Amino acid sequence: MGSLVGYFGNISDFDQSDENKYFVVKNSTKFSMQNISDIYYDKSTDVFQVGISIRSEDYKSQFSGGIYLGVDLNKLLTHYKLP
Repeated sequence: MGSLVGYFGNISDFDQSDENKYFVVKNSTKFSMQNISDIYYDKSTDVFQVGISIRSEDYKSQFSGGIYLGVDLNKLLTHYKLP
């Protein structure tokens, strides 16, 4: 089961096990472009985001969970001076 253990701000969906980001980290052992989502609008946070999914493993290299980062594009573009 995929559940949230920590988050900032608003959230509307605590069960993540039915989402693609969960299957990506559960079924893939290497980080690839699959781990980075397309730009999407998140109604819960009211921002446009790009998601980054990172696999977590135990000491035997077995799947133990995942970390999902929702990157707020507006903050990214206004905070950093990109060339």
